[in-house]
Amino acid sequence: MKFKIVYADELYKVQKEMNALLIDIRTREEYDRSHWKGALSMPMDITDSYESELDVSQSVIFTARMVEAA
Repeated sequence: MKFKIVYADELYKVQKEMNALLIDIRTREEYDRSHWKGALSMPMDITDSYESELDVSQSVIFTARMVEAA
C-alpha cells in the first residue's frame, strides 16, 4: 500500500490523474457543513463498515479537514 500527501491546491488535479475516489472521513455533521465537490461521506468511526464497498484496485484520496481561506 502506497501513500501520498495531496495538498488542497492540487487535490482535483491529482484526483483526475489517478481516477481516484474522494472520501471525506470527518463526521457527517462536518461533511454537511462543507466538503469537497464529489467527495463521499464515510466517517472515520464507521469507515471499517465500508470496506466491502471499496474497489481495492482504485486509488482513494481521504480528506480529513477543510481549511477555508481568509
